[in-house]
Formats: sequence, C-alpha cells, structure tokens
Amino acid sequence: MLDGSFVEHREDRGAWPTSRQAGDARLRWGRNLRPVRHDRKPGQANPLFIYPFVEWRETLEALRRSEDPHPHDAYLMEFTNPIDGGPVLATISAFARLVPADFVTKPARSTDGMIHVVVEGSGSIKIDGGDFRLSSGTIVVTPSWSERVIEATQDLVLFSYSDRAAQQKLSIWRERLS
Repeated sequence: MLDGSFVEHREDRGAWPTSRQAGDARLRWGRNLRPVRHDRKPGQANPLFIYPFVEWRETLEALRRSEDPHPHDAYLMEFTNPIDGGPVLATISAFARLVPADFVTKPARSTDGMIHVVVEGSGSIKIDGGDFRLSSGTIVVTPSWSERVIEATQDLVLFSYSDRAAQQKLSIWRERLS
C-alpha cells in the first residue's frame, strides 16, 4: 500500500473526546443522515468509524436475496464515509464481501494491493495461480496486479481493505476483469 508508514504521538492530542454517550456517532452519522450544522470541517476524518459486523452481514444477505452474484466479485459492498459518500478513509477503501457456497469468481486483477480477513466460512483464493486455503481468521494479501479467483466451499465472508482510494485520487487505479 504505497509502501509508507508513519505515526505521530503528541502530548497535546488525545483520543476523540468522550463527552458524548456511547453510540452517539452511529446515531448521528450512520443512518443516511448527518447533522446540518455539525462542527466538522471539510477534509476531516470519517466521524463514523465503527461499522458493526451484524449490520453489514445483514446487508450482504439482503443483497443476496435481491440479485445474482457478480461473476468477478460475488456480493461486494464498499464501506463509505457518511459525510461525502466517498471511501471510509481518505486513502483507504474497505469492503465487505460474501461469496456463496460453491461459487467461484471469474479471474480479476487490479492495481491496489488488498488485505483480506476471513470473518466467516471457508474456501480458497488463487493468487497468480498459487492456491491459499481460507477459513475464519485467515489473513491473506493480494499484491498489486495479481490475478485473483475466490472459491467458497461454505458461505465465505471477507472484510478487505486496500489503497484503492489513494490510487483513485491519483487517477492510477486500474482493473481488468477476465
């Protein structure tokens, strides 16, 4: 992911203020609504940083009930920033994917390096012909421009993130679907 890391610890900054009750951000920002006169400035970070699994898992099931799986993605949803509808973070895209049991995606490749975390189920991912077994808790990386094929032996739920947002902002993101 652009091969860079940086963290800065400062005494004058702490965690986000805890003056609001637990769940406040979800209620303010997580229901396709946002406060009209909020104290956030353009370019500030996503105020909704918690995306509960039970909710996005339910969304994947609703998608399954309403349409056939995409041949390359199965059921793929992108987490979004409720302020602007863009990626969850300025430079990071995050995704939830459901691959139904016995489904095999068609080959695809893209310029973003993607980290996949198996949340539920089992199957495999072929990356440039190498076969990697997937089960709950497995983490696997698909390097940039590597061909990937995902096969589910049981319903397979993946949480994935990548530098797609940064690449799209720089107009360098590309994808090839076979």
